[in-house]
Amino acid sequence: MANKNASGEINPREWLVYHHNGKDGAFAFPPTRGHYRDCYQTMKLDRELVPAEGLNLALLVQGAYTKETPRWQKIKIDCFVKGYLIAPMRTLWIPHDDDLAGIILERDLEGEGMLTSLEGEGIPTSMRSQKNRLKENISSWTKGENGIYESPDKNLILVPEGSYNFGVHSASSFVKDGFVTAVFTAEGAEMLVKTAVDAKLKLLTWGYEVMSLTEPKWCIVDFNVDKDRFNLAGYNEGVSGGFSAFGVSRTGKARL
Repeated sequence: MANKNASGEINPREWLVYHHNGKDGAFAFPPTRGHYRDCYQTMKLDRELVPAEGLNLALLVQGAYTKETPRWQKIKIDCFVKGYLIAPMRTLWIPHDDDLAGIILERDLEGEGMLTSLEGEGIPTSMRSQKNRLKENISSWTKGENGIYESPDKNLILVPEGSYNFGVHSASSFVKDGFVTAVFTAEGAEMLVKTAVDAKLKLLTWGYEVMSLTEPKWCIVDFNVDKDRFNLAGYNEGVSGGFSAFGVSRTGKARL
């Protein structure tokens, strides 16, 4: 089995199988590489894969920092230490003086990223309309763990100002952070803390201070390891190359 990466090169495909809470899954190796949009547009055309998101991303970090096999170690060095991994999400940072001050995160499985047609406030049309609807229909959203709200279709998450913090985290602050929870899930946040403690990594988050914003800002989500720091960031515009994105088996099983 082979796959084409975002640069158009053909790579033989391998599967990195994992087991978690009685469920099996498999990451495709190698990952897709390139610009944010290219990575997920390439994956969109692949019938075997769906983008890794949420808890799967935490499982990916865990695998890279707990497994000693050559493939997992290559992921650790190439994707975390020397590069950046992306999540299929884009962030909308909403200024402090808005009723919805904080962050709206949108699932972006097809990699629209920063290239979607813009409208009005300079944000994606879909996010602008959802933002307006959210003001009217917040009661229909589900309040989840650590202060976040999830839309009925589970494609958007609101993380209100005050539900997250930036900079260095303690283990307890990281697992309770709304931004972290929105990207990795609450279970994933706990998994990351254990992985970081065992690997002697500090946990940091980065983004826009909405108190200083005069207009909304929208970006993508990426994460990496810089020396002894695991960084989760929500302010990259995603237009540069060099990102890695992982897909998981659509069926949950590795195909031979």
